[in-house]
Amino acid sequence: GIKVNKVVLTDLTRDHNYEIVVIPFNSQGTGPPSPPVAVYVGEAVPTGSPRAVDGEPVSATEVRLRWQAPQENMQNGDLLGYKIFYLATELAQDLSPEDKVEEELEVVPATYHSHSLVFLDKFTEYRIQLLAFNPAGDGPRSSPIIVKTLQGLPGPPSELRFSEITMTSLLVSWDPPKKRNGELVGYIVTYETAEQNERFSKQVKQKVSDTSLLVQTLEEEVTYTFTVRAETIDYGPAVKGNVTTGPQEGSPMRPKELTLGKSVSSVELHWLNGPSGKGPILGYYIQSKRKDDTRWNTVTKTGNGPLQEFTVSYQNLLPSTAYNFRVISYNKFGISYPAYSEDVVLTPSKLYLEYGYLQMKPFYRQTWFMVALAATSIIIIIMVIAVLCVKSKSYKYKQEAQKTLEESMAMDIDDRQQLAMELYRSRHSGGGGLGGTLGKRSTMSRKSHLVPPGPPMISKSPPRPSPASVAYHSDEESLKGYDENPDDSSVTEKPSEISSTDSQGSESENDSVRSDPHSFVNHYANVNDSLRQSWKRQKPVRNYSSYTDSEPEGSAVVSLNGGQIIMNNMARSRAPLPGFSSFV
Repeated sequence: GIKVNKVVLTDLTRDHNYEIVVIPFNSQGTGPPSPPVAVYVGEAVPTGSPRAVDGEPVSATEVRLRWQAPQENMQNGDLLGYKIFYLATELAQDLSPEDKVEEELEVVPATYHSHSLVFLDKFTEYRIQLLAFNPAGDGPRSSPIIVKTLQGLPGPPSELRFSEITMTSLLVSWDPPKKRNGELVGYIVTYETAEQNERFSKQVKQKVSDTSLLVQTLEEEVTYTFTVRAETIDYGPAVKGNVTTGPQEGSPMRPKELTLGKSVSSVELHWLNGPSGKGPILGYYIQSKRKDDTRWNTVTKTGNGPLQEFTVSYQNLLPSTAYNFRVISYNKFGISYPAYSEDVVLTPSKLYLEYGYLQMKPFYRQTWFMVALAATSIIIIIMVIAVLCVKSKSYKYKQEAQKTLEESMAMDIDDRQQLAMELYRSRHSGGGGLGGTLGKRSTMSRKSHLVPPGPPMISKSPPRPSPASVAYHSDEESLKGYDENPDDSSVTEKPSEISSTDSQGSESENDSVRSDPHSFVNHYANVNDSLRQSWKRQKPVRNYSSYTDSEPEGSAVVSLNGGQIIMNNMARSRAPLPGFSSFV
């Protein structure tokens, strides 16, 4: 068919050469034949690839290969030789965009089972493959192997440049070599004067790991030769360049009329600018030199454009030293020639710098102000802390006092109500339970008035002192005397609260206690220790007599097991207790 582009010829005779041509045809006839191709029939191409392919680098430019022939049943006749293909996959050099990496080929006889590839690139990785071929054609390629050549000497650095050139220093920089040929360890920079003479003949070598070096302490307006070499296993070839210190082409002209002025704390420099050269002035080098020295030192380098004055503080100079000054302008092309001062400036002494100059500082930068400010701050902090502590304590004590007062008032009210109720019951029951009531008073004062009282019992506690004339007689208590540790129950009962009056009088009395802030309860609820000790030290007599002037009809006497309680219930008739002040 017209779409067929290949065909298999069979039944050919072995060991014969055939010439094969292809002739197209159609319905009108045949066309011209193709050029003839000779084919030897009798052998096939190898179907196996070389075995055990191995390679190792011998040097920076040579790789040694070893292999074995394909298996005999896969050779398909006698082999004519081997083809070696190798391609650089990782280069140790920078290639331009137009450079192309192509696969290379070498052919060796069939009797070879090793071969050396030479003239390879240094420190480069190669991919290598082999195949066997016979008269019928090429067999399949072997699996690729990767071999990297050894390191070699590097190429020279490129593009040596000089910048920031001053009268005594410059910055030299360069680019890494295009052919590194290994791992770069560093560089060695060598510089020397271009013209050897007695004055300038030194040679300096310096190893660096970066691609730039700031060189200082050069001589002014002297030409130097610089060489830079890269290092891998050793140093490679050098790149050279010459440079002269001082002004360059396109630099500004020197400043004019440099004058000096002294102040209490600094030196003031004034000058006039010259032409700026091929570019605008970017800044200035302000340099100083001691009178007995020969080398200029840079005090500062400005970078804020053209100036006509500058101030140098004495703090940047040595005390008691004579100085000369010079000013150098610069632009992007280089520096100008320096402008020198005719005057010499003598800096103040160290004593003046440490004390006299400090006195000229603003008050807020002087030592006394700093100390006073620190002391004032400490005092203010202490006062604030003290005020906060006092406020906290006062609030705490106020809360405690309020709580104590409220508890005392609540206990007094409960005690008075309970005592009045029990006295009322005792009178109606014939007075049999009064002693038990008085004995239980300290215990019942802590209970709610809603709880019914327990059975009456006689206590060992002494009677509570009150403004009323209350006398308690007991044989047993008479023997013991007055109790030194009475209970903590309230001692602020009024005689009207334990009298036999009606309940309306008791309620009015309780209301007066709650409403009057200067009542008996408020007066004695917070009794201090001194008052308490005063009435505790008073020893009661065995037979209390009622303190009455003309009120016999208002007294009530109750007998309890041989003792007596005399109650004076007349209005405004209250017997004072020992240790208590009288009140209305």
